[in-house]
Amino acid sequence: MRPEDHPEWLAPHSQSWYERLARVTGQYQYPWQSESDGPTADELFMSLLSEWIVSGTRVLDAGCGHGDEAEYWASLGAVAD
Repeated sequence: MRPEDHPEWLAPHSQSWYERLARVTGQYQYPWQSESDGPTADELFMSLLSEWIVSGTRVLDAGCGHGDEAEYWASLGAVAD
């Protein structure tokens, strides 16, 4: 099952995600107002990696997230380790 398919899934770092985190922990606050019109750091990083990762490239997913990037590279033919 993909995390996005779970009925309680919330998009990471969305306002509702932070509100749930605050309810669960009883203390979390997100004081920043961080919005950008340009590409995000993740988008820039994926663009850079796309220059090197081609079909058959071996990719290690270190497990720091939901696996979206590993799933994307696998769809292009990368081999996950």
